[in-house]
Amino acid sequence: MPRNPEFPLLIRDQGVTVKIYRIPAPSTRSGTAYKVSWIGSEGSANRSITDLAEAREFARAKAAQLAAGVVSGLHFPAPIGLNCRNCEDSPPKLISPR
Repeated sequence: MPRNPEFPLLIRDQGVTVKIYRIPAPSTRSGTAYKVSWIGSEGSANRSITDLAEAREFARAKAAQLAAGVVSGLHFPAPIGLNCRNCEDSPPKLISPR
């Protein structure tokens, strides 16, 4: 890992990109914080983290979560275009658009 990485850092997982920005934070011991940014189901979101290793770990987890289709506590495993009728009784049926 390079000592002085170029920012923003891009964390990618299956077509999802989560970015890490370095921002000044005078209230922290190091004077630097890291903003992890992503686009979720409700638009842009971000979280500030003071440690780069923790920010990378959070960004990897968030990218994997978004790539898997888990958004705001919901999970959408089927590709868009598949609809399910009576999913408890039978496997999902493909419904073609008219």
